[in-house]
Amino acid sequence: MRSLRASFVIAVCVLLLFVGLAETASAQTVNRYIVMRVDFQDSGTTPPRYSRQQVEQQLANVTNLFKQNSNNTMGVEFVVTDIFRLPKNQAAYSSTASMETTLQDALASAPAAVTALWANDVHAIVVVLSQKSDPGGSYYATRNVGAGGNQIFVGNAVVGENPGDTDRQVWGRWAHEVGHNLQSGAAAADTPLQVGIGGHPSGYQSEFDLMDTNYPGRIGAVSIQPDNQFRNVLSVSPPIRQPWLSPGKYQTFTRALGGGNAAIWAIEYDQNAQPNVQAVKVEIAPHVYYMVSVRRRVRGDDLNDKRAPQGIPDEGVLIERVDEVTNPQAISKVIGRNKGPTCLTGPSNDCNRRELWKAGDTFRAPNEVTIEVTNKVDDDNYLVRVIYNDVGAQPDVMIKPWISPPGNTWETTDIWVDSPVNGFGVFRYGMWDDGNGQMVPIGNGDDPAVGLTNRVYARIRNIGNAIASNVVATFEVTDPLGMGITGPTGWVLIGKADATTFPQLASIPAGGTVDVYVDWKPTFTLTPAQLTAGVFYFHSCLRLRMNAIPGETVLANQDGDREQENISYFQVPPKGTKSHHKQSVSIRNDDLTHKKNLILGYRLTIPRNGSNDWRVQLNNGVTDVTLAPGELREIPVEIIRGPSANRPGQRYSVDVFGLSHHELVNDLNKKDLHNEFRYTGGARIEALIVVPTRLSCKASVTSTGLISVVGRLGFAERVETPHRGLRIMAVGWNSRRGFLESSRVLMTSDRNGEFRGSIKENRDDAIERVDCMFSGTTEVSSAWQRIPMTNARR
Repeated sequence: MRSLRASFVIAVCVLLLFVGLAETASAQTVNRYIVMRVDFQDSGTTPPRYSRQQVEQQLANVTNLFKQNSNNTMGVEFVVTDIFRLPKNQAAYSSTASMETTLQDALASAPAAVTALWANDVHAIVVVLSQKSDPGGSYYATRNVGAGGNQIFVGNAVVGENPGDTDRQVWGRWAHEVGHNLQSGAAAADTPLQVGIGGHPSGYQSEFDLMDTNYPGRIGAVSIQPDNQFRNVLSVSPPIRQPWLSPGKYQTFTRALGGGNAAIWAIEYDQNAQPNVQAVKVEIAPHVYYMVSVRRRVRGDDLNDKRAPQGIPDEGVLIERVDEVTNPQAISKVIGRNKGPTCLTGPSNDCNRRELWKAGDTFRAPNEVTIEVTNKVDDDNYLVRVIYNDVGAQPDVMIKPWISPPGNTWETTDIWVDSPVNGFGVFRYGMWDDGNGQMVPIGNGDDPAVGLTNRVYARIRNIGNAIASNVVATFEVTDPLGMGITGPTGWVLIGKADATTFPQLASIPAGGTVDVYVDWKPTFTLTPAQLTAGVFYFHSCLRLRMNAIPGETVLANQDGDREQENISYFQVPPKGTKSHHKQSVSIRNDDLTHKKNLILGYRLTIPRNGSNDWRVQLNNGVTDVTLAPGELREIPVEIIRGPSANRPGQRYSVDVFGLSHHELVNDLNKKDLHNEFRYTGGARIEALIVVPTRLSCKASVTSTGLISVVGRLGFAERVETPHRGLRIMAVGWNSRRGFLESSRVLMTSDRNGEFRGSIKENRDDAIERVDCMFSGTTEVSSAWQRIPMTNARR
């Protein structure tokens, strides 16, 4: 290793390359509705229930609801007319069969000012019946718009002002009918482009879906999945459709891997706020599956005022059995708590469908699958386990996946690093609850120390109901360090833990955990810039794999696909000269033959009661980059601390993400272009406000041949230190072997910050210098000092 001339030698490994996560589109699709307000020949002077302005206010709620449902990809615009009169009495428009008459008469009677609103981009017409209760109805038809008007294939809806309902129930029913006119595809992905198919996903039986009986409320995970009813039609020929919920937000289990684990985030939330999975699809047969989601009374599902509390009937885990083959018009059935699939054919066919599944509940579908709700992390997040071959007693070893609580980012609570700098078992970033009531290190635990032997830990869990025997855990790191993942072969072995090194792995009881570790000594050549910075950033990732053990059938939770840990940290002193701090992430074009354009973006998250005057400079302000085939590029990220950010211990995070650009071309019209962008992954950079540390360290040779090390820690301002003191490590170094781990000592400061200790010098390894290292805490910065032994031996 080169001579280190930086302020501290602890290295930081940052994020892996961008990997595929989700898809979105570049712009919102807007559908235009003409809303015709009508009364009847016998209405006389009876005024309508709502004025034009009140109708517009009601429809603004509908606009917002669909904005939320579509994750801001769909806009709905309503043009509301003044009221005009139909030629017949109200009774002529009172039956369901009279809906077509209502629509035809409304179009024929519309004043010229109304027909002038029409254009070829009108998506649907809605007729609002004054002072009339109407259940509502919708379908598509070709209409002649006005006298001599064009023929347009549009959505059609008839709704009432419904005097007996609350205002919210009224616009909720309107939203339901608008939703019918937004349904743009059939259940199967290979079905030709159609409209109005599968109108009520559970045949009007579910109170958890706007398109069934949840007025108003959210549309569920079944209908908004990529190959189902709600997709924005970007092109009809050839058909190009944009899903409302991105493919990356669905985690799919198949029988081939026997099942696995998933952390599910409530589907009501904006998909772009966090990368977490929001629905789980458990495949049973082609187009037959169970859909599992988490439901909350928030963001639209808190509106329905037919019950108390308002909103959906319950909160928790929603399980739906979906059969797109047998009955495409009612493809999903809600199976409520403590029921099984046989309830679908029982005499009542109720299935307890108003009550959702809770933590500790188990859904069993014999010969199909078992779904366990293993844990409720909080109201928004649940952990579930899927078992295809539920043969009774069987082991199931796993670690928690990344993109799950409490971090909700690209790391798992079950992998962490323990650096020798502050002593094994002491962690730089503190501890938190892993969601199961067990404490684990926050984030990476410690920053890996370059040139020294760190420990990489994993918490092995047996969530099965039988003993797990002879478990072998394989730890790997991206290869080479700092280069990200190049594919399935882009990993190198760190080490393995088995029953030889950890006897507990020979027999892990059901529900038990075992913490194991392997040694890891990251060694690489540092650049002059890294040496000058003193903190070394590398885009690397750790993962853990476990082989199947006897009797185990669930394998998707131990194959290393989601069992990964990105290593990243960024440290910000609150005072002093460094107010701007730079880091970098790597992006790679994985296409070896074509160039790729990427759009870069970020999201800054501030702590509660934190300063909101921070700034981020991404790639020097250049957010549109083009990568050559196979190119790897470092993207600088500069975090600019706000002037009021002065509270030690506050943690800020910046999520950096990439969008790949695709230009879609209509094969039948080469001038018909559309820009599409896909999330291609992301990285989190964290900033911790700390008080600057002053480290003073001296070394001298004693008469017994030992090297005595004494020193003192001080801080730029008053901070509370632990009663047990702070840990400082001194280690010898020579040019031939680098750090001499056999010549090191771990010291503890007293109440005055003073410490002392001694290290032994081996005959064959003359120590050329002594490095004193302090890893820092969540409130004080790290520090490092070099002591040349040439001076100490004078």
